[in-house]
Amino acid sequence: MGTPPTSVSSGDKVTRVFVAHDKLPQALRLYRHLRSVGMRVALPRGGVGASALGQIREQAPDVALLSVTRSAASWDSVALARALRGQRKRPGILFLTSGQCRAEELSVADDYAHENCHPDELALRVEVLLSRRSAPDSAPAPASGLQVLPESRRALRDGREVVLTATEFDILQLLTTHSGKVVSKGEILDHVWHHDFNGESNIVEAYICTLRRKLADSDRSLIRTVRGVGYLLASPGSLIHL
Repeated sequence: MGTPPTSVSSGDKVTRVFVAHDKLPQALRLYRHLRSVGMRVALPRGGVGASALGQIREQAPDVALLSVTRSAASWDSVALARALRGQRKRPGILFLTSGQCRAEELSVADDYAHENCHPDELALRVEVLLSRRSAPDSAPAPASGLQVLPESRRALRDGREVVLTATEFDILQLLTTHSGKVVSKGEILDHVWHHDFNGESNIVEAYICTLRRKLADSDRSLIRTVRGVGYLLASPGSLIHL
């Protein structure tokens, strides 16, 4: 790829970012900006492709910034993200999107942003993602039920940590805040996408489906569908909110 010399060796309070973008000009732009705000940045050696996974494992960055492309090239950021999520220790995953993406693709990442967003916003998203992943627990997990930890943005089910993307957590937290009450699809769209959503019309259903799968809610006893209205989280007595 013809990248500038970089270092991703560990350092106190220095955020290490691995930027994998299929277009060199955008990759270099991201490289320069993130370095200008004090982050330690690396680009793939030899361009994006199959070797990116090995390089991420070798360099152990805090966050992997991956472009999601619709091109027919061999670069597949979604497959790379899935491979990373299968690791016991992995970086935070932030997708950069240039157009509409399917909900099942976005759910693989911890967060996502449009690649044309303001550079300062992107840097902030990286830092927030990192702080969310490194935040300490505010309380031990309960023996059963659902535990939601807003400050560290973590969720546990029956004492097991559930890995959620930023959007998935936002939806779950909204349902948890209104547990025992029906939350309409419109309310979810307004709360999570802030009135400016222009993507797939069934994105809420897709995210609810993913939440149920991750929460082992195959019988839909935790997140219930109220036909024609919205969704209802199980009764407050079975939930723990901290």
